[in-house]
Amino acid sequence: MKPNQALLILVLALGAASCAVDEAVKFRHIPPGYSGTFETWWNDVQIRERGDYRDGVRHGRVTVYHPDGTVESSGTYDSGVPVGEMRYFSQGGGLRLVEIVHDGVLDGPREEYDVNGRLRVLVPYINGRRQGLERRWHGNGVVSTEGYWASDLPSSQWRHWDPAGRLLSVESFWIAEGKAVGYFESTIDPTTGGTTAQSMKRLQGSHWVGWRTFWHDNGVQSGLTEYVDGLREGRDVSWDRGGRKTVEGTRVADLRSGTWRFWDEAGQLLDERAYLGGELLAESLEGAFGG
Repeated sequence: MKPNQALLILVLALGAASCAVDEAVKFRHIPPGYSGTFETWWNDVQIRERGDYRDGVRHGRVTVYHPDGTVESSGTYDSGVPVGEMRYFSQGGGLRLVEIVHDGVLDGPREEYDVNGRLRVLVPYINGRRQGLERRWHGNGVVSTEGYWASDLPSSQWRHWDPAGRLLSVESFWIAEGKAVGYFESTIDPTTGGTTAQSMKRLQGSHWVGWRTFWHDNGVQSGLTEYVDGLREGRDVSWDRGGRKTVEGTRVADLRSGTWRFWDEAGQLLDERAYLGGELLAESLEGAFGG
């Protein structure tokens, strides 16, 4: 072999080796079954992921990046499953979420942050279930919601406030034998502090039964509706600001049924109407009061 030919072969070999290194560094995905430290890339200039792997899955410390180069997530993995503290970031670098994971489930405080980096939601977890006091905040830092969890069920009393710190509603939850059995809510006018509506439901056999009632701004009850499994079922009554009844009837599966009565502003009975399945059958008092 001539010296020039040998030199040419050496140059080509070195070039090929260099290309192989570049291609290895710029891989878009983890090679199947790969074990060791590795990097993948969005493109030839922007890294996508860097960390340790075993048998082709994350195993050890791994950092993932957004296409703009900022960190998307950072944490430790065991055979592809997050372990310990995991941190997640929005594109641009702002902290978005912090979770603590043990044995593949959430086990510790879970923190959510808004776009300005302020804590927005704090939920405690124990062995994959929400347990303890949850807090949420408005963008101005004022608490918006506060309440307790018991084995992933809302429990005891929950309160909700507007951004000015004024109470909007209070909810109470009842639990028995590990399941929800009752609920009561009061809705409050933040300007006056007066109650505007209340709801109650309780588990009766396999059905949820309850009612919802409303008040005028002068404190007089304005309406009462009974419910079964989320549909209006039973009494449906309305009153005017003076406490006089204006409408009364019953519903079945959300539809008017039976006799409905209607009164005028003076409390005079105007009409009685019969319904079946929401359809009007008759106006039984038509003309009874002189036209």
